Amino acid sequence: LRRAIAMNYRAPEAYMALAQTNLRLAEQKAASKNTKTARTAEAYRNQALAALRRGVANVSDPSGKRDLALKLASLLLEKGRSAEAMQLVQEILSENPLDGKAAYLKGKAQFYAGDYAAARATLEVALALNPNDPEVLCELGHVAKEEGRDAVAVDFYQRAYKADPLNEEAAVAYRNLLTQLQIVGQKPPEYLYLSDDEHDYLVQ
Repeated sequence: LRRAIAMNYRAPEAYMALAQTNLRLAEQKAASKNTKTARTAEAYRNQALAALRRGVANVSDPSGKRDLALKLASLLLEKGRSAEAMQLVQEILSENPLDGKAAYLKGKAQFYAGDYAAARATLEVALALNPNDPEVLCELGHVAKEEGRDAVAVDFYQRAYKADPLNEEAAVAYRNLLTQLQIVGQKPPEYLYLSDDEHDYLVQ
């Protein structure tokens, strides 16, 4: 992959493939509880970031550059670097304000930064651009939960799960929030979007 980049340093596919390879290796190493392999996993993640940074800097194709920038922003958010991620997605949105994925990541960055009102507004735009997007719905659930709007949060988590039953993040968040509501003595909101079987599966 590095040879492919050297031969054609403007090819976005090679940078993305190199980043994905490093991320897969990081996941494999992270599965071990050994301290040394955990450090190796972090090194692989950093190599993935470096590959994506080089791609964003070198690739001229707008579509390829966008994909690399979005992947880089997503990884930066995972590492808690919301300001850097915000800069990347803002550049994309300045060229295309209707980019739903960039709007989603911008809202996620705002959420990580603690600006819940801005995050909610941005994520609502992202949802309008991509209705029923499970990632956006789940993130809106997180925002609502932090704002103390538990019934709204449950609603969004249900919709996220309904849109994608494999969305583990939404399933876990839904289960945890219902547990929390029961602990503090509140009646869980109606599960409007889920069947009884779906609800029972999520909370088991």
